[in-house]
Amino acid sequence: MQEDIFTIRPVKQEDITAAYADASSFLRHLLPAEAEIHHVGSTSIPGSITKGDVDICVRVPPFLFALCDQELAKHYPRNNGSPHTDAFASFSKGNMGIQLVVAGSDLDVFLAFRDMLAANPALLAQYNTLKQACEGDPVPVYREKKAAFIESLLCRKS
Repeated sequence: MQEDIFTIRPVKQEDITAAYADASSFLRHLLPAEAEIHHVGSTSIPGSITKGDVDICVRVPPFLFALCDQELAKHYPRNNGSPHTDAFASFSKGNMGIQLVVAGSDLDVFLAFRDMLAANPALLAQYNTLKQACEGDPVPVYREKKAAFIESLLCRKS
């Protein structure tokens, strides 16, 4: 199946900007004011190779996680390829991914990873090379290699 293969896609920045603006506007009305909404993932990093999806990280305090999880589940299907815990949930609809995370929890890494790549052209080049090498691979293989790369960067930071 084509959707099970990692494929790099060209994107128009104005399409990405519009998709994020629409989604974040909807989320701001859906979720409590304490929820932080951030554009993360490759489409948020200039010069990053992408498969064309728009990733959003919603960071919340622990006491709001269950409420936000329920609200998001009413509007977005769960991403069954990701874990679901009391501090993390993932949703996916079309070319949009939403990661709900408790701020400060172990999986609250999306902003740190985005900011590391945006600030360091050498790391971004390594990430782009990894993606180019994975093109045509099954998505689970790509995700495994991507996770190892992210973990190695975040461990270096600690």
